[in-house]
Amino acid sequence: MTYSKVKENQASPRKLLKIILYGYMNGLYSSRDIEKACYRDINFMFLLEGSKAPDHSTIARFRTLHFASCAEHILAQTTNFLYEIGEISEVSKHQSNSIRTYRTTSI
Repeated sequence: MTYSKVKENQASPRKLLKIILYGYMNGLYSSRDIEKACYRDINFMFLLEGSKAPDHSTIARFRTLHFASCAEHILAQTTNFLYEIGEISEVSKHQSNSIRTYRTTSI
């Protein structure tokens, strides 16, 4: 397994997922931009919980190998959760479902 021997001060897969999702929520899609934010933004530092900031190649590799296969499911769950707690409206949820339906039928 890729992350079976994570050192004590390195970012775990859970932490990598947190920073990728938080980066996406803030308009950061580039692994280099996310890496830079891990050094400069206190919110990213908080999500890393004291771990060393991962470099851009680690972020890109994690995204390709692990996040890509489950991204749609995770983002759908996030949308449903935000709707349930009242952070987004039915219109936003419907738009998200329409995009998801378009992606699955057009591929």
